[in-house]
Amino acid sequence: KEITATSSGDFTYEIKDGGLTITGYTGSDSVVDIPSQINGMDVAAIGEKAFADQATITSVTIPATVITLGKGAFKNCTGLKSLTINTKIMGDADTYSAYFRDFASSESAVFYNAGSASGFTVTFGDEVTQIPKYLFATGVASSHCRVSKIILGKKVKKIDVCAFYYCTSLKEIEGGEALTTLEENAFAHTGFEKYPKLPALTTIGKYAYLGCEAL
Repeated sequence: KEITATSSGDFTYEIKDGGLTITGYTGSDSVVDIPSQINGMDVAAIGEKAFADQATITSVTIPATVITLGKGAFKNCTGLKSLTINTKIMGDADTYSAYFRDFASSESAVFYNAGSASGFTVTFGDEVTQIPKYLFATGVASSHCRVSKIILGKKVKKIDVCAFYYCTSLKEIEGGEALTTLEENAFAHTGFEKYPKLPALTTIGKYAYLGCEAL
């Protein structure tokens, strides 16, 4: 399997089996819009630790072409205040579960120890239909993902198993008119102080709000 590694602007990337993966960011801008194409090829993935330890980044936008986020892709992005996800499908159903379970200390989690001290807002675009298993989970209280607010697009119908597990800063949801399903442990150990208003919700999995001590 031939791998070609190179760079374009502020991004390093590799091409493998016909797919383009961003492997790093060398720029200094605090606001990062990940391109949907590089040299005419769709950006299909954000690679392992591609943005790890980039503490000066405050805002990231992920385009609709991206279908996979790698292990620790945004690990230790401790300045992050805003994340926009426009992609419709993010990996297969068990991708992020596998990362989460790749212990030592769950540092393989995509957003391990990510977010500013005051938290960050995640906006899911109008083409997103579900939030995958374990996407924001870490399972380590001292280095949890500090998402504090989520804004759900018009087509988000499902939040999957443990999607926000141990996001203890999460207290607010905006939107969610189409959300019908909260899977098991979807909001376990989050910081909600009252149950969010989700008018279309019909299915709530076991322990969806487990450990939400402020409720």
